Amino acid sequence: MPSFPGWKVTRFLGMVSGTAVVEPQGMCETATGAVEIGAGWGDAYMRSLTEANDVALDRMREEAKRCDADAVLSCAVQVSMIRSVIVVFAVGTAVAIELEDGDNV
Repeated sequence: MPSFPGWKVTRFLGMVSGTAVVEPQGMCETATGAVEIGAGWGDAYMRSLTEANDVALDRMREEAKRCDADAVLSCAVQVSMIRSVIVVFAVGTAVAIELEDGDNV
């Protein structure tokens, strides 16, 4: 079980997740299904990937807040490219935590 010095998990609240789907600028799919890559696509791809990652993690955090979680443990992020679209999926375990001396967060 993950641990944080000075903190203890008091309740496991379940799995939480977030997903983001973006299409990078500079990339497009043709009518035949081929992906065309324009000039400067590397920078555009990295910006899009960072944006999708941030959105997926934000959505996971929002779901954790709705569960009254104090933290999300054991997070995993999966990135997939489906044709010209980036899909980012984040998942973790929502928990309630408190200081080891008994104070709640």
